[in-house]
Amino acid sequence: MPTSFLISYKKFKKTNYKTISRFVNDSLKEFFGDTLFQDKILFFISDAAPYMIKAGGALKIFYSNIIHITCVAYGLNRVAEKVRDIFQGINKLVNNGKHFFLKAPHRITAYKNVMDCHFPPEPIITRWGTWLEVALFYSENNNLI
Repeated sequence: MPTSFLISYKKFKKTNYKTISRFVNDSLKEFFGDTLFQDKILFFISDAAPYMIKAGGALKIFYSNIIHITCVAYGLNRVAEKVRDIFQGINKLVNNGKHFFLKAPHRITAYKNVMDCHFPPEPIITRWGTWLEVALFYSENNNLI
């Protein structure tokens, strides 16, 4: 059964398809050494940014079996970020709700004693979808809050 490896990681100051495809190619050469490995590379998984699509095409020249797969989750995250940008009022409500209860155990206790609904979920920007969960919570419970 094939195995997946993370063979290299780098933070780029400037990204384009040339820097990405060169980095991937150099990393694979370093990982495999002098062995013939071009036919062993099967997948290139990335987001759907235009420069990554172009990098996938450039890598196809060197790796004939490679299939470029774009991850749908990245696209969904970008849509969620755009929704957050468009609805600034809701974004402010979500952020204020988070800060209102942050390090405030008495407010949390009072909320739980008075309100007839669950506690609002915590929006965590690095976890996809949590902002939407909080926005939906406020939408569904706006008559109680």
